[in-house]
Amino acid sequence: MTGLAWLILSYTTWGTEFFFCPFKAIFGLPCPLCGLTHACHYLFGGEFTYAILSNPLVIFVPIGLFIPIVIYDLFSHNQYTWLLFQSVYPKM
Repeated sequence: MTGLAWLILSYTTWGTEFFFCPFKAIFGLPCPLCGLTHACHYLFGGEFTYAILSNPLVIFVPIGLFIPIVIYDLFSHNQYTWLLFQSVYPKM
């Protein structure tokens, strides 16, 4: 909720050219998450080089999206991951 409020405030106050990073303002270091949205856009668009150049942490995004599904499957004894795999690769 705080993040959404921050985005709304930044968009309405500073316009679309938002350049203020609270992490950098507080700690004086570049934010490790800056550029992650662009990197995800490039990653899911298949432009892996641009994704890594935008933010190297993007390699953990697919892992972070996939692992909770696998853990849920293991504990609930469902097969959502396997069914998803079969829908993507039906002849395997």
